[in-house]
Amino acid sequence: MPPGVVPTGAKVGVDATIPEDVPREGYERITYAYADTAKIADYVKGKQDRAMQAGDADTVETLAHEIITALDASPLYYTEIAEQFSNYNFNAIARALGHLHETELLWQDSKGRMCRRGSQFAVKLPAR
Repeated sequence: MPPGVVPTGAKVGVDATIPEDVPREGYERITYAYADTAKIADYVKGKQDRAMQAGDADTVETLAHEIITALDASPLYYTEIAEQFSNYNFNAIARALGHLHETELLWQDSKGRMCRRGSQFAVKLPAR
């Protein structure tokens, strides 16, 4: 896989320490998809999620196109993609991102957000 292509994986590493002499403006707070709308108490009371679009092949391809169009406007973290396309279920979003990954359209910006390969947001590899 060429350098800079967004890998598929499920690993997470967190260093939650901020040294005292470093300005906090250089750090971003972690966000979670649906954190503002998904409340356990609501589900205990019987809340049901609305039906979302599933991911047949045509739907996944359409969604992949919609995601790459959104990434052309601005780099996005997964959480932002999940919330922006919340009318699709998780499986459809994951498969659409997988399709963009396989076709090598996904890249990363300097903060690790997804963007289109070769776009104005894409991080440039150092010269060898």
